[in-house]
Amino acid sequence: AKSDNGYLPLMCHLLLNTESPSEEVVSALLESYPGAAAVADENNQLPIHIACMATGVSKNIFTMLLRANPGGAYVADVEGYYPVDYAAANKDVATRKVALAS
Repeated sequence: AKSDNGYLPLMCHLLLNTESPSEEVVSALLESYPGAAAVADENNQLPIHIACMATGVSKNIFTMLLRANPGGAYVADVEGYYPVDYAAANKDVATRKVALAS
């Protein structure tokens, strides 16, 4: 079910936990609805876009999101930015390295 703002639980978790989203929660949400990784918000951003902007994101989260929606890496948002663009601009060096290597 979508939240009041129209987001699926996966997107809500990533948006509300921009510092170290939980691997366990992401895994459970993708297990219950793998298609959530392919549902964009009003800015045409997918969960992979949000993860690339967050901090403390594990390699496992990027792997789960990309396995659930491999094409998501090639989707531009309304501003024309791809997930890799957000990853490259991420101030969290550890997350940036993991995102760019995924």
